[in-house]
Amino acid sequence: MGSNQMSKTNSSVIDIPLSSKLREWSSHFGMRVRGILKPDGFRHIFDAIDEYAYYLSCYSGKQLESAEVLEIGFGARPVRLMALASMGVNIRGVDLDRPMLNSSPRQLMNILRSNGFERFAKTCVRSFLFDWHDKLSLAKAFQKRGLAPPYLDPARFIVSDATSIDFRESIPASSLDLIISEDVFEHIPPEGLPPLVQSMARWIRRDGLILIRPHVFTGIGGGHLTEWYPHAVGRPIVRRSEPWEHLRKKRYRANTFLNGLWRKDYRALFQEHFEILEEVVKYPDLGRSFLTSEVRKDLEFVPDDELFSNNVLFILKPRLG
Repeated sequence: MGSNQMSKTNSSVIDIPLSSKLREWSSHFGMRVRGILKPDGFRHIFDAIDEYAYYLSCYSGKQLESAEVLEIGFGARPVRLMALASMGVNIRGVDLDRPMLNSSPRQLMNILRSNGFERFAKTCVRSFLFDWHDKLSLAKAFQKRGLAPPYLDPARFIVSDATSIDFRESIPASSLDLIISEDVFEHIPPEGLPPLVQSMARWIRRDGLILIRPHVFTGIGGGHLTEWYPHAVGRPIVRRSEPWEHLRKKRYRANTFLNGLWRKDYRALFQEHFEILEEVVKYPDLGRSFLTSEVRKDLEFVPDDELFSNNVLFILKPRLG
């Protein structure tokens, strides 16, 4: 989501060494290869959708299939949006990066122009090496759940900066039942968040719901180093960085923009316009075994509430009156 320092994408940064970029690309490549071996690689997408349906029904009394939905940050692989659309949900999404909806040369050139060379290169590798498998796995996942094959309606994918005035004013007031966002808000520059949250309060209906799950900076994976991703924390791998490296020695940076917001910062941000119904931690106690006395000493300024936050789902509803 845009900023002056990154006019095209927040999915990469220019001021880290090329060696670090190559190491991260290699780690991501390895993860994608291992993903091919998973029998149900898209289960987490449908698990999240089940969450949305549960919370929407619980707190708003609405059915997901009949809801008007906006996804903030659909990502390079907009599988969540595709799945919801196939369920009959009237959903649109916004993202600064143009998605790869098909493998045509024209689409690739549009990505190059919109997102820059690095994102273009990543998209090419993913498209030619992994998309064939993803399409097969996704078709099987949809069939297993009785859904129609995914239809990629380009009109659902809005390529824009969600924090920009032009986009914020393009959605009618009180027109949405549900707003969702996964692992996106940590990539939005701090100055863009207050106006975006204010716009969310304008877009959502009085009985609507907002589900925002950022990857909180203070968690063990908050620095977005691949070796500390949640699924990698419990694996016996050789790491060059130390636990909570981004809060302690700060020797390495991930190849992505991070705003550095703590859980308390998100709480204060959302409380300006919404009532926080719940804060649901996706990975409770993630990394506790790495919290040695030495690490604890370095992190004495960070409470446990922050250290074990990681992915936190903020369940929000409009303040009434």
